[in-house]
Amino acid sequence: MSMAFHSLQHSTLNGKVRYAHPTQNLPDHVTAQSAALDVMTDLRRTTAVTTTAHQTIDRALQEMINIGVRMLLVEDHEGLVIGLITATDIQGDKPMRFVKESGHKHDDVEVKDIMTSLNQVEAIRLAEVERSHVGDIVTTLTQSGRQHALVIDESQEEGSTIVVGIFSTTQISRQMGIAISPSEKPQTFTELESAIAG
Repeated sequence: MSMAFHSLQHSTLNGKVRYAHPTQNLPDHVTAQSAALDVMTDLRRTTAVTTTAHQTIDRALQEMINIGVRMLLVEDHEGLVIGLITATDIQGDKPMRFVKESGHKHDDVEVKDIMTSLNQVEAIRLAEVERSHVGDIVTTLTQSGRQHALVIDESQEEGSTIVVGIFSTTQISRQMGIAISPSEKPQTFTELESAIAG
């Protein structure tokens, strides 16, 4: 039996036209007992913000400001993740140390010169995240002294790993309504609970 097809109604575009963006709706408020996935930026639902290794740090920082993020994944020409760079990296002492050691001008400092290389980036397996709570993520970030952690899973390509999510102390702080400072080693769960209770 053959199926009959028909032409769909269509029209021309007028006025202001936008296109859809993937969105992820995270809960406004979470507690330490909430599921860890409630505070993870899920890159399967929203687009990763990236830069290249040869981008200048000033342009990378401006991109962060324009988009409203504090971290960019750094990718190579094949789209493979080779590291990450944060606003703290750019605004901290890393650029000045590089300028002093290399003799370059500040305007010439590139992302690759101060980024955190892939082999230094903390990553948590998605399976672990799926059975964890927000308090576990906060403890992990504060004990490691990091503002961000990547969430990884196995890719369909053999021997390949895929970044599927990002944890950020800024995002978690916003959702919990408390300040989380990874530089203050380490907060106990009791201190965390006390801060949440207000």
